[in-house]
Amino acid sequence: MQQHRYYQSLSTGINYSDLWANKIKVNGSYFFLTQNQNKEENSLRRTTYNLATGDSIAIRNNETYSNNLSQNHRFNLRMEYQIDSMDSLIYIPSFNHQRSENFSSDTTFVMADDAFGKTLLLQVNQRTQIVEMDLLFQIILFSGTSSVKQAVRLH
Repeated sequence: MQQHRYYQSLSTGINYSDLWANKIKVNGSYFFLTQNQNKEENSLRRTTYNLATGDSIAIRNNETYSNNLSQNHRFNLRMEYQIDSMDSLIYIPSFNHQRSENFSSDTTFVMADDAFGKTLLLQVNQRTQIVEMDLLFQIILFSGTSSVKQAVRLH
């Protein structure tokens, strides 16, 4: 059996913090992650059967391939506006996007010869592909002791 695996991952991010006009505190961040995993397997098996009527040979070849990809984007922001010493307005939007793709393929090929020269061929293919996405956008507003929250999620 021969097997190959390949894994790749990349992540990066940035943070930001500042004070605007001595009244607005701003903090933000962005993060990105991507991961990719590939896997390949090949196997070849030859079997000889010694039957009473003569020898029989069966050859089986199996090939499997899979690829899994996932990505994530995440953005967060917080803005706080100081109205006076008692009140402030806080704005907190966030955004998250996740995506994944999964693909797999499995192929099996079987060939058999018996002592009488008869040949049996069998080939089986199986393929699967899945794509998923998730998106979340959220805004939170605070003012004094009250708050309002609005969230939207898409699949």
